[in-house]
Formats: sequence, C-alpha cells, structure tokens
Amino acid sequence: MDPATEETPDLAKSENLGLFLRIRPLLQSGVRGDRNPRFRRKSAFEPWFQKMCLRVKTSRSVTLSPPLALERGRTKTEVYNGFSQVFSPDSSQEEVYEKMMSPLVEDFLKGNSGMLAAFGPSGSGKTHTIFGCNSQPGMVTLALQQIFKETSDSARLDLIPAKPFGLESDNPFILYDIFFLLRSLFISIFEIRCEGGKEERAFDLSPNGVDLTMHRSTLKGLHEVVISDWRHGEFVISQALLRRATSPTNTNSQSSRSQCVINLRIVDDKSNGEVKDQANDGVLSIVDLAGAEREKRTGNQGVRLLESNFINKTSMVFCLCLRSLLEHQKNPMKPLEKHFQDSLLTKYLRAYMEGKKRMALILTVKAGGEDYHNTSCLLKQASPYMEIK
Repeated sequence: MDPATEETPDLAKSENLGLFLRIRPLLQSGVRGDRNPRFRRKSAFEPWFQKMCLRVKTSRSVTLSPPLALERGRTKTEVYNGFSQVFSPDSSQEEVYEKMMSPLVEDFLKGNSGMLAAFGPSGSGKTHTIFGCNSQPGMVTLALQQIFKETSDSARLDLIPAKPFGLESDNPFILYDIFFLLRSLFISIFEIRCEGGKEERAFDLSPNGVDLTMHRSTLKGLHEVVISDWRHGEFVISQALLRRATSPTNTNSQSSRSQCVINLRIVDDKSNGEVKDQANDGVLSIVDLAGAEREKRTGNQGVRLLESNFINKTSMVFCLCLRSLLEHQKNPMKPLEKHFQDSLLTKYLRAYMEGKKRMALILTVKAGGEDYHNTSCLLKQASPYMEIK
C-alpha cells in the first residue's frame, strides 16, 4: 500500500496504546556529530543509503536489514508493522506533534489524563523530540502553544456574549486575561537519577526545587509553577533543564543521565471558593527516558558506568511492566505482576503501567548499520506493545 494513501488510525478514538516510531537522520561522513568517530564507517565514498539498516516501508511499517558484515545467512531482513505512525528521517517536529501529541492534548483539555514517553537507545533523538531547540520546538513547547491557543479561543466564545464584569471592549487580549482568572495552568518538572551510583532519588527541577520523597505513587514536595502563557512555560522548563543531570559519553556528547518527567495540570478556578481535590484534575505527563546504553559503545567507567546500570535497569523495569500488562490483558486469569515497585519511575507511573490511563510511546532509533543491534533489540522488544489496550 502507498504510504501516502494508507490510513492512519484515529488515536482520539482508539483504545490501543499509541506506539510511534521516529527514525533519526543519518550523520553525513565528515560532519561533526555526537557519535564517536571510531564507530563510523571508514569509507567516505560509500553511498549514504547503503549505510542504512532501517527503511520506511509504509506510514505504519519499517524494514530492518542487517549490514553486509552481519549477513551470511544468520540474520534476515525483517518487517515490523502495525505502528500508529512511522516518522521518516525527514519528518518535522510539527508533523510528529500533529500525529502523535495533539490528540493527547485535546483529550487533556477535556479533563482527561494522558502520558507520552520517549524510549530508545542513547543518542537516538528522544530529548530533541521532547524539548527540541529554538528553530525546532519540541513536543512540550508545541503542547503549551496548543493549550493556550485553544483555551483562549474558547474563552472568547464563552465571554464575548455575556460581556462579564461590565466589559465593553472586544480586545481579545483582555478576554484572554479574564479567562485565566477562571482557569490556571500548572507545570511541574522533576528527574529521577542515581546519584553517585547509590540508590535512585527524585529531584524537583523547578526554581528552588528540593529533594522529593515518594509515598505510594505520589511525590511529596513537588512544586508546581503557575504559567501565564506558553512562552512563560517554555522559560520555566528551559531553566529547569539547566539543572538536569547530563554528561558526555562516546555515543552522545549531551547524554541525559536521568529520567525526566514534565506534568501539566489545568485547574478550573470557577469553584465559588471551594477547595478542589487535586487528584481529580486531569494531568498531562511527558516523559523523557534516558537512553539504554551498551558498555562497549559508551566506554563508561566508574560513576558513569553505575549511571548506565541504573538507566538500563529502569528501562528494563518499564518494559517488564508493559509486557506484564499485555499478558494480563490477553489472559485475565494471569495476574498483573507488580514490576512497577522495582523503580521510582514506574511506581510514579503506576496508573499507566496498569493500563488505567491513556498513554502513548514514541520509539526513537538510528538507522545506521552500526546501530543495527540496538535498533533490532528495541523493535523486537517494543513492537508487541501496540496490542496493549
């Protein structure tokens, strides 16, 4: 089927977990990047397309082929299909957002909770997809823009006919300000990391944030910041990311060393002074998981190696939770394993790990021949998750 004509599932109506795949563009030979030169192909004359092990087949499927060095009859070309959407290397942030994130935001504006988690090997583009850069805003910034645009539009529709507070002006900015006297958007952002190779801990990344403690699936002490517009929200998050743990490795010059979670929460202030139960508010969570790492490729030692072990363990527990959920849904007689208790991240995301709230995953991969093993492992591990309800 032609990728251009193949239908994409309506995620707003789908009951299945949204599973997306994004392929990072290949680095050109001789171009400075975040991969260690010793892992690159030595031939500068080999056409770039011959270096690719992963290619888009349709808008919902990919073809994975082993590099020539691994052929010899032991490995075969494989097709993985059924993804909610496959994003090619030339896909834009806006395209990814429209297909993947926008339905979650629309659901969130109706008062429903949801989560997007980015998952993949180190250096495959997770953080870029989630946070982007000045010229290519990421999912968080685009979500803030959509939230403030749609809520201000609805405010105009609600307020113009009634002319509240004796307002006679049709100035949209005045109406916009009045709307946010009636509703408030809160942002919180924290990370989970293994400091000094010891037990994992949660840290509030907001201004004046402190160490956090977890009681059951709730973080105690997490500070929320009230956001006035999307630029304010972008600034708060950019300042928080300056406090996030990062470190260079052989595979990524700016490797995230922690699991980072951003929460957005809208509160309806039209409650006649009554205090609302915060647990009843819809929350949109965006999770940037630190990338799984192979010791041979990263060259990590000492503290960096201990961090890698923590990152890999968290990724493994995350996958075990999803696998257990899938097995339980296929056979309700099989109890749902409590793997979520084995890491702070999954403990915090327990409702999602148990299939009680809507979530979407975006797998990020690199298509180069040298990345074949990482890409193959991720696709084999995660492709069954698309069957999760």
